[in-house]
Amino acid sequence: MQTMKLTDLEQLFSERRLSTYYNMFPLHKEKAIEYYRLNLQVSESFYPLLSNLEIILRNAIHNSFTIHYKSTDWFLNLSQPELSDQVIIAKKKIL
Repeated sequence: MQTMKLTDLEQLFSERRLSTYYNMFPLHKEKAIEYYRLNLQVSESFYPLLSNLEIILRNAIHNSFTIHYKSTDWFLNLSQPELSDQVIIAKKKIL
């Protein structure tokens, strides 16, 4: 990011997005940009955890519903019409 001009970065990311960091370092925009970059790295490090959490949560929900409805196809046995409609929409998207 150091090779890119500050004005170019502001145009790409918007000054509004960077304003939190600019407010932290009002006299040092370069330092603000460095903190923005570090925040991106921290955020990226959470991605694998969030991805695994999503899979674990989805599997836990499926397993609980499988036990409750006594079927691995529990989504076919939903009694709420609005949920049944959502299952139909999801199936169409998959196919």
